Amino acid sequence: MSLINKVLLDLDGRSQGGGASQNQSLFSNLQPVGAPSANSVPRWAWAAVASLLIIGLASAGWHYRQHARSAATTPATSHAAVAPAAPLEEKAPENSVRVQAPAPPSPAAEAKPAPASPESKPVEPGQPTQAAPAAPRAAAAVSAPPPAATPDHGATAPPAAAAAPNEQASLERTLRPLSPEEKAENLYRKAVSLIRSGQEQEGERALQTALAIDPTHTAARETLSVVLLEQHRFEEAKQLLSDGIAVLPGYAPFSARLARLYVEQGDEARALNLLEHNRAQATPDAAYLGLLGTLYQRSGKNGAARGAFRQALALQPDEERWWMGLGISSEALSDWAAARDAYQRCLASTQTEPRVRQYAEQRLAIVTRHLP
Repeated sequence: MSLINKVLLDLDGRSQGGGASQNQSLFSNLQPVGAPSANSVPRWAWAAVASLLIIGLASAGWHYRQHARSAATTPATSHAAVAPAAPLEEKAPENSVRVQAPAPPSPAAEAKPAPASPESKPVEPGQPTQAAPAAPRAAAAVSAPPPAATPDHGATAPPAAAAAPNEQASLERTLRPLSPEEKAENLYRKAVSLIRSGQEQEGERALQTALAIDPTHTAARETLSVVLLEQHRFEEAKQLLSDGIAVLPGYAPFSARLARLYVEQGDEARALNLLEHNRAQATPDAAYLGLLGTLYQRSGKNGAARGAFRQALALQPDEERWWMGLGISSEALSDWAAARDAYQRCLASTQTEPRVRQYAEQRLAIVTRHLP
């Protein structure tokens, strides 16, 4: 059992109130110093083991002396029968040049004996053999293996210093300045983030900067107009939207926002005039046409109102407000069937407000009475 398991058992025993039994199981084999153990070996057994060890050592020493004495009396063998030991390699002087050993001769060279040198003499037995003269430096140079050829990198690849200007030139060609549209878009995104975080003044300045760079940025202009309206800066908002219409006369949301601002200030005639004037050049927009139909209706032009509502429904058929407006204008023109269908479509929408639904149910009951 490992130590950690024992400690865990001890902790378990303490938690259960059995700490004494656990401590006894952990430390029951410990004995005081000098106290004999119950399982100790008798002294006569240790004495017998020591006697046997002494006898064994004496016998081994006697056999060793007999073997040494026999080896001393054996005659030495002749030097001729013993293979000569390999001569020790003499240490070459420090200023000597190591010469590579010549390659073994080929079979043809062995068959043809080399002519003896006139100065060479047979070596008398017993005379020391003279060392062979050192090979000339030319032979050593020939026999030495040639150094490994290193590839010439300069012939295949241009130097790094020459490649750096080309790389820098490619980077300069890749990095181009941002266009005004891109700068304005970045500022717009920054402004939205600032406004969402509660920093409306910083966001407003970013929007103004974006419009100064790109006056055609529609999202920045619309967002800034909402910021101004929330601060009740109506004149600034109207001027901002008017400038937007002058820059982009075909952008319908600018005209619709400015017309709504006129309506909130009680100037419906100016709002209707604005929408009628810009209708030809404005892009088709359901909100623009629905607001135009509502202004036509309030001014008593139900024929024009019904046409504007139908155009709006062609773009946005699920809008219950346009169905309600179409029903009211059709009822004013005594077109009972068209009014009934319009009120029924308004009630069929799941997004109809309770107040609008109640009014549509009342008008539908009145229109149904006029039908055969």
